[in-house]
Amino acid sequence: MGSEDSAADKLAIDALVDADINVYYAAFNAADDGGASTAQQSVTDFVARSVDFIVISGFNITDTNRDAWVQTLTNAREAGIPVALLNPNNLPDDNVLYAAALTVNDRDANASRISDAVMTIIHDEPHERSIVVSTVS
Repeated sequence: MGSEDSAADKLAIDALVDADINVYYAAFNAADDGGASTAQQSVTDFVARSVDFIVISGFNITDTNRDAWVQTLTNAREAGIPVALLNPNNLPDDNVLYAAALTVNDRDANASRISDAVMTIIHDEPHERSIVVSTVS
């Protein structure tokens, strides 16, 4: 799911598609509470579709949207759908609400490929809570 930085999102999407991972993208409108309401609705829609995994790019939890985000992420968790936060601005206080925070750094030689990190999370294999990833194959 998209952030306000569609160019960065495209790099992540392309890296996942190159690894034969099906990707469905939902953009959101920055004028809409920083995109929070639209983003929350997109997560709700993805949960209803029973997707395998949700990535939220540019996640930003604030005092204004905290309750709605907690409910949205709780719904995904209760549906058994792991959520990764890509380049988050702020994280939820309850780290049970998301599987991992992914930070893109294509210059870090030790970064995991984003597709490898995503597959590790989908397969519920042990992983760090915070993972530096690369969109470079």
